[in-house]
Amino acid sequence: MPQPYKLFTIYAREDEVYLKELRGQLRPLELAGRITVWYDSEIRPGIEWEKAIVEKLDAADIILILVSAAYYNSVYIHDVEIKYAISRHEIGEAQVIPVIVRPCAFFDDPVISKLQALPTNGLAVTDSRFWHQRDDAWLDVVAGVKRTLDLLRDSEMEKEHAARKAALAAEKLAEQTRLDIIAAEQDANQKELAEKSKQQTKFTDIQEVEHPTEKINTNAEEGLIDVSKKDFGNLDDLLRHLTELPTEGLEQVPPQQSIKTDDQNVNQFYTAQYARDEYSKNTSFYINKLKRLLTNSLSPRHIAYGGILLGASLVILWITKAFNEKQGNINHNTTLQTDSLHIAGQQKIIPFDTIKVINYPLVFVEGDSFLMGSHDKELDRGRDECQHSVTAKSFYIGTYEVTQSQWKAMMGNNPSIFKGCDNCPVENVSWNDVQAFIAKLNMATKIQYRLPTETEWEYAAKGGKLSQNFRYAGTNMLYSVAWYDGNSKNKTHLIGTKLPNELGIYDLSGNVWEWCDDLYAPYPCDNINRRKGSYRVYRGGGFNTSAIRCRPAFRGFYSSTSHDCELGFRLVRSFPLD
Repeated sequence: MPQPYKLFTIYAREDEVYLKELRGQLRPLELAGRITVWYDSEIRPGIEWEKAIVEKLDAADIILILVSAAYYNSVYIHDVEIKYAISRHEIGEAQVIPVIVRPCAFFDDPVISKLQALPTNGLAVTDSRFWHQRDDAWLDVVAGVKRTLDLLRDSEMEKEHAARKAALAAEKLAEQTRLDIIAAEQDANQKELAEKSKQQTKFTDIQEVEHPTEKINTNAEEGLIDVSKKDFGNLDDLLRHLTELPTEGLEQVPPQQSIKTDDQNVNQFYTAQYARDEYSKNTSFYINKLKRLLTNSLSPRHIAYGGILLGASLVILWITKAFNEKQGNINHNTTLQTDSLHIAGQQKIIPFDTIKVINYPLVFVEGDSFLMGSHDKELDRGRDECQHSVTAKSFYIGTYEVTQSQWKAMMGNNPSIFKGCDNCPVENVSWNDVQAFIAKLNMATKIQYRLPTETEWEYAAKGGKLSQNFRYAGTNMLYSVAWYDGNSKNKTHLIGTKLPNELGIYDLSGNVWEWCDDLYAPYPCDNINRRKGSYRVYRGGGFNTSAIRCRPAFRGFYSSTSHDCELGFRLVRSFPLD
């Protein structure tokens, strides 16, 4: 059975009576297992109230806003709840639905007016001019909630279907890869067998060149070499044949210092080894033949010649044995070298060079004092942007956002939703993911990169000491510097394709939100009772973000484990460089 969707309601205390009426109308959907409804009266004693609110907001699939004049007079609703709810709505994590409970001028609200309000056409639940009974209005609200539930379920089914297709495609690819590997191994084995056969033919050719009339076999039962060749009738024939023995086997063995591990030289080495072994076997044969002839011929001349020949043969055998032992060491060393090269080839250990591999240029930002936040007259400013003086130390910041190709070069994967664009910013990375990337990058490069602090990010976005006090990062006309919901067509774009700000830094407004190092906390001048939480700050706006949120002073915050197709980052280095 599908899991129920979580529903959270934002309301002012003066509208609690309408919350209870709505809860009653939604009860059948709860009983049917389609939704679970939560509101703050369910917070148990001893639980931190604000923390519970944020946790439930973070988990909600549908967020209802009971809109009235009282709603607009609630400071906490606008400072925390609405801001967080809208941020989740804009990135597709939750559906925000305004419910107009009492007549008010909500059409002038830049946030609520953009959302599809309930009841139909935003006709207030309590407005008796349109609704004969209030329950009729609530039923219209419930119908709208049910439509949203159906859309969410359809979307999930589409995602599940797409995931199943992707899994099947991955399985098919894995099976094809397995078959390809098997085929490649079989092909390699066939080539190896062909090479061995070719090598054996070469060895046979060597044997035939040295002893064209000989055929050498090993008699396993007797443990002796049985040689069939022309018969030597007497010792004179044997002595004459011994003087004509080939010596190419010893000449072909390469000296130790010239041994290499490439295929050609290894093959040459084993060819020479085979020739040398055959020479040793044949020498042993002639000595045995000599012994038999000496036994049958006891004349002084034959005994003298035989002694000389026997001594010479023994010397040759001793030299051959010593050479074999020496060459055996060469063979052993060569094998070790070959295995070592094979292992190194598998590991493909390549030193990581930041400049060549990820090509991440930095801009020097000279430190100074500046006014962080926004002026109280700035249009659309948030209440957590109170202006205060801050000193930023000098630092280096990335000219561009970190790209997909740079992430792949370091991590070996690509978590982005919008794949297939190596020079688009990497996205769908959590704050924790970014920390893993930085740790690996720093270890590989021996350079200390990090995320910017919130102060560093805003100082750079505002232009540092070159600031001209623009509304956005580098201009008052957002479309010239940013990819946002007004021009992006709902996707990321190549870095650096818009104009930079005063410092020559690109995409500080729009394209993707950028993680900062800080935990979200109120400014020192903030008079709102808000504690430092566990959410990390992100800045700058994304491709699907409204212009309001692309201002350098706008503050967003998110769980450090959260992923989103609009979340990316850029890196900084401290000054002086470590």
